[in-house]
Order: sequence, then structure tokens, then C-alpha cells
Amino acid sequence: CSSDLSFRMLQGIYTAASGMLAHEAMSEVISNNLANASTPGFRQDFATFHMAGQKPDAKGGAALSPMLVFRSYTDFELGSVRTTGNPLDLSLADDGNGFFTVDTPKGERYTRAGNFTLSPSGTIVTANNLPVLGTAGPITANGGDIEITDTGEVYVDKNYVDRLKIVRFDRVDGRVPLRKAGNSLLTPLDDQTIPQIATDPQVRQQTLEGSNVNMVQEMAKLIHMVRGYEAYQRAILVSDNSLNMLIQRVGGGN
Repeated sequence: CSSDLSFRMLQGIYTAASGMLAHEAMSEVISNNLANASTPGFRQDFATFHMAGQKPDAKGGAALSPMLVFRSYTDFELGSVRTTGNPLDLSLADDGNGFFTVDTPKGERYTRAGNFTLSPSGTIVTANNLPVLGTAGPITANGGDIEITDTGEVYVDKNYVDRLKIVRFDRVDGRVPLRKAGNSLLTPLDDQTIPQIATDPQVRQQTLEGSNVNMVQEMAKLIHMVRGYEAYQRAILVSDNSLNMLIQRVGGGN
């Protein structure tokens, strides 16, 4: 009957709209990856979506179509490392589970972005002027020659200053239990996630780890997402036109 046909058309519109929203969200993730492809230490996000269970209508009757549910995750695989010659450029030659510790107004945060500089007061800071922490707190490196060893010990003019506070997080289900906190910083997913002091940090001075974004793959994924979005958009237009024709036919029959 016409009511069943119209409901199936509404189901199609609902499903297509869900698909458009999921593809739009995934396109935003991919675009952000591409925008940060040259950001030191940036970790790309990857997105997935799946079909959720059917949802009954407000009257408890027929079910609407399954909803596409979107989720995103951060990829903590290593980025490429290049030599810079800058004594305050640091990278970690580990398995990707180690992080520099940064002091912020909201507490300690963690980063793989090792493009550090000296503040006017001689403190080692991030690109956003946040103090990089050692075991004794912010590190002051006033002087001439700055040397940082593989174990993270900081020497200024051959005098020991401090050791970088480098921590690591054990992976859970294959993922590092951290989430992004802005400005290349990361924070634990929950209060139960406790960092451990890295016993073998493998610091590499005068080198910098880049992002782990594969631009070719991300561009290909973005094109795929745009095409999928357009396909869902066309499906909505077709269903909407068919529904209008059905309404006109039924109305004319009355």
C-alpha cells in the first residue's frame, strides 16, 4: 500500500542522511590530517563508521533504518625522522610509546613534537612556549653548548643540569591510551592511565620526528569520502522526488 511505500522511502532518506553525516565527519578528520602533515610529531587520526541497530519509531511501531555511527581513533605509529642540526630538536627512537613531558596550566601533558626552543629566561620550551619538564621540573639551559644524551641527560657547557622527564604508556588493545589535547599535546584517556618513566628513552639530539600522515593515502581517502557523500546526496534527492510524486498521486486520488 502507499503508506508502506512512503515509509520505505523515508527509510531510504534516513539511511542516506546518516551516510552523509558519517562521510562529512570522516572528511573533516582526513582534512585535519592533511593540514598537519608537516607538523612535527603530529599523530594522524583515522575514522570508521558502522551500522547501529534498528531504532523503533516514537509509537513503538515499525523500525527506522539502521544508523551509521562514526568513531575516530589516533594512530600512534612512528613518523619519519630527519636531521636538523638544531641542538634543541629532539626525537625518540623507540616504539612510539614514549613521550616528552610538558607543563601546562591544566597539568602535565605529553608530546612527540620535539621542536623545542629556549625562552628569554633560558627555559627549554615547546613551540607554544610551554616548559619542557625534567625530573626536577622545568629545565633551565642558560649557557653556550647544549648537549642532550641518548638517555635524556641535559648538559650545558659540559655541566649536568637535569634529565628529561620522558614517559611511556603501555598499549591497550593495540592503542596508546591517550587523546589529543591541542597544540600537539596528549593527555590520558582516564584517571587510571598512569605514565611510567621510560628506562631506555633513546633520545636523538639534532633530529626531529615528523607526522605519520601519508599524504597520498589521505588524498585518496578524501576523494573516496567526497564521492560517497555525493552518492548519498543523490539518493536523498531521488527518494525525495519519488516521495513527492507519491504524495501527489495519493492526494489526487482523494
